[in-house]
Amino acid sequence: MPDGSRTDSPSRGPVPNRKNLSRKFRVATGRMLAPLVDLLFPRVCSLCSVPLVDSHSDEALCNDCRQTIAAWDRAPCPRCARPLPCGAANEPAACPACRQANYRFERTTAVGQYRGLMRDAVLRVKRLGEEALTLALGRLLAELLLLRPDHPSPDVIVPVPMHWTRRLIRGVNGPELLAESLSRSLQIPVEPRLIRCRRRTRKQGTLAPTQRRRNVRRAYEAGSRAGLAAAHVLLVDDVMTTGATANEIARELRRGGAARVSLAVLARGTGGGRTAGQ
Repeated sequence: MPDGSRTDSPSRGPVPNRKNLSRKFRVATGRMLAPLVDLLFPRVCSLCSVPLVDSHSDEALCNDCRQTIAAWDRAPCPRCARPLPCGAANEPAACPACRQANYRFERTTAVGQYRGLMRDAVLRVKRLGEEALTLALGRLLAELLLLRPDHPSPDVIVPVPMHWTRRLIRGVNGPELLAESLSRSLQIPVEPRLIRCRRRTRKQGTLAPTQRRRNVRRAYEAGSRAGLAAAHVLLVDDVMTTGATANEIARELRRGGAARVSLAVLARGTGGGRTAGQ
């Protein structure tokens, strides 16, 4: 062989990426085993535990539960979501609750009324270990918000805050999980720090309507004014009864610079007695 000459080794092509091969193998294996997994561990409704008809769907609620919790006796008021009197026009001026209260939020979207199966769902959302149900209900709430094109899209989502001592005891804040679910579905950022709970209040569900308003007075404080400047805020909670908590927070958000505040809740309570409501 002449000096300086060299032989080129045959081209082997690109070397397979082990990580990509591993990922493809797991995906392929998962597809093959999916029918067996569905047979051994069928997906069930997060609310009633009935096996889901379409086990491959991302939906975690069965059709019966979706229809039951979203049923209304009468059309809800567009501002506070309280069922309007029979034959009343679909506007806040026809709503007795809106005529009596000086609400600082402009509009409320609620999945259904606080009763029966919806009441059970709301109470479960308040407990640790019900994340799957909470996220599924958040997706259902997002569907309703997307069906209201007449209302401008919010700039930011803010969950109703919980005092740190109550959060420590309960282990979870349902409105935060709902807000995260809404954020994913609506592609709108969620900012829990834009409002904070300054002091621990008594449980609203144990108080009469007049006591609820006094209980939450000056209990919340707006966070970053830069984050609220001229913003349309979507405030999220699990249930609303008198609207005292939502109204107090909306007042503080607007004092902090928000231009508008809308409300999204799972359930609208209508009773004046003791409930889990706000």
